[in-house]
Amino acid sequence: MMLRWLVSEMLRNASHKGLQTVVEQAAHQMSAPEETSESAEEPWHCEIAIVVGMGVEAGGLIDLMTGSRMTRCANYVEHAGVLDGRRIVVAVSGAGADAANQATEDIIAIHRPAWVVAAGFAAALQGDVRRGHFVMPQSVVDQAGRVLAVGFQLSAESSTQMKGLHCGQLLSVDELIDSTEEKRRLAEQHDAVACDMETAAVAACCQRCQTRFLSVRIITDGFDECLPESLVTLNRQKSLSGKLGAAAGAIWNRPGSVKDLWKLKQDALQAADRLGRFLTGVVAQLSG
Repeated sequence: MMLRWLVSEMLRNASHKGLQTVVEQAAHQMSAPEETSESAEEPWHCEIAIVVGMGVEAGGLIDLMTGSRMTRCANYVEHAGVLDGRRIVVAVSGAGADAANQATEDIIAIHRPAWVVAAGFAAALQGDVRRGHFVMPQSVVDQAGRVLAVGFQLSAESSTQMKGLHCGQLLSVDELIDSTEEKRRLAEQHDAVACDMETAAVAACCQRCQTRFLSVRIITDGFDECLPESLVTLNRQKSLSGKLGAAAGAIWNRPGSVKDLWKLKQDALQAADRLGRFLTGVVAQLSG
């Protein structure tokens, strides 16, 4: 699940700074979207807006943009630039449906994009959906069973010709899914191939605002992959003190947790690079 990448952020600058620094980084990175010191600038017209939950998911795409400028807005962090000759905005909303909904509302109101793309990482809910595969769902469903159609449809022939691309239904969930049993249950209940946390909220907002929508997700958690228990405990903490205590406990009781976190971070950076390249091809096909 994407929440594993929140954990990876805690070690960005903490490899040799001791336990206190590690814990402080964990608390900071898991409680807020990324920061920027730039002040708000005049909005510019963009053709395409791409909404991601966390900054690490957008890094590969932002690296491919030219003339990129970063602005901290009220409800999201914005990266505006040019990708393959087209003006785009990447909005980093913060994790979860509420944050994604608010960022999408703001982006549509300010920029009036022709398309909104919900992008980022996802977890497989079926065994044939593997790490590194892409999902471009034809429909999105939330845990209440509300199904939302996607405006950009790949033909069945196109999807079968592209190895590692899935067009089945995408499920948006409210919390970390950390067991194969739960993944299997959700797949059967919602007829879904993968899950994330923000896409349904973005899709619903686009439907209300009559804006064309699609989603592109890269699988970062395979069907049989689960977080180490220490990291699951850290993710489940709601309060600052809980995050601090869980992080300290994980590192104290199992020093190997630090190695786990570094591995997750490297996997995330590689996935973000692949996602950025894939999105570049998708953006080129979207009509204005």
